[in-house]
Amino acid sequence: MADFLREQWWLAVAVIASLLPLVLHFARQGFVTTLRTLDRRWIFLLMLWSVLVPIYFIGVTGKTFPEVPSALSTSVFNEIERLKEGDPVLLSFDFDPASAGELMPMATAFVKHASEKKLKMYFLALWPVGPQMIDDTVNKVIRSDFPQIVYGRDYVNLGFKSGAEGVIKVIDTNLREQIA
Repeated sequence: MADFLREQWWLAVAVIASLLPLVLHFARQGFVTTLRTLDRRWIFLLMLWSVLVPIYFIGVTGKTFPEVPSALSTSVFNEIERLKEGDPVLLSFDFDPASAGELMPMATAFVKHASEKKLKMYFLALWPVGPQMIDDTVNKVIRSDFPQIVYGRDYVNLGFKSGAEGVIKVIDTNLREQIA
């Protein structure tokens, strides 16, 4: 970090110089008063620096923050690894485009892992927009990276099923009854 600051001194100067008037305003007016009258452009400037500086740091140094998988992620990965080729997996896409930024990468990784293991995938959605999310993932992962995987033989989209918890209870006892 010290090397980065020594070589990119101008970035630290630019950040400090741009935020100095805000710091002085806080010092003169007090914390609460400044927050009540704060111009939203200061917030945008703070957002700019909080996004730009880490991206620039990664671009210059090539260093990133360590990514350590959680216990739950490791557990799911290990369960998929234990399955044998051809074992069935039910994947429920219960999210919408508003939460796709957070959940789609996990769904994509799960489908890719299941495809690599040559598992039989059964896609299901308990949310009305789930089938579109399934189609997006199938197009992005299966059709582009695994063209040998065939619809109807290796995977199937069971579509949207209304009823939420009721669907899960029926699936637990008799999947064919729910799908028929």
